[in-house]
Amino acid sequence: CSAMARAPQGHHLKWIRKVAAETGGFPNVTYQVGNETFVCEAAPAWELGVRDALRQALGEKPRLIGTNSQNPELEAQFDYATRHVDQAQAPAGRPLIVNETGSLTPAQFREQLLAARRLGSTFVLWRGSMNARQWSRALRSFDE
Repeated sequence: CSAMARAPQGHHLKWIRKVAAETGGFPNVTYQVGNETFVCEAAPAWELGVRDALRQALGEKPRLIGTNSQNPELEAQFDYATRHVDQAQAPAGRPLIVNETGSLTPAQFREQLLAARRLGSTFVLWRGSMNARQWSRALRSFDE
C-alpha cells in the first residue's frame, strides 16, 4: 500500500515499460492499474501515473487501460472500470465490469447477470466459495 501512496517511482516505471514491451504487441491485451487498489486507497497520482506510463510505453499501440479503484472520479479518466461488489452496476460513460463478488448463490448470480445486461454493463461469474454443483448450476445461467 505504501508504494501506491504516491506517483510511480523509477523502478515502477521500469517494470511498466517491461510489461508494455512484452505484451504490447498482442492486440487482445487490456491493462488494469491494479487489483483492489481501493483496499489501499491508492493515490490518484499512482493510478494516473501507471496509466500515463503505460500509454507512453505502448506508443502507437492503443490499448484499453482500466482501474479497480472503485472511485468514480478516477474511473472517469480510464477506458474502463472494474468493481468488486455483489450487485450489477450502471456504467457511467465507459465500460464497467463487476469482476469479483462475495459468495453469491447461482440464483443470485443469474439475477445480477440479467440486471447487468439491462444496465449495459458486465457481471463476471466469480466462483468464490461455490462447490462444484453450485458452480455447474451457475455456469448454466449463461445458456438460459
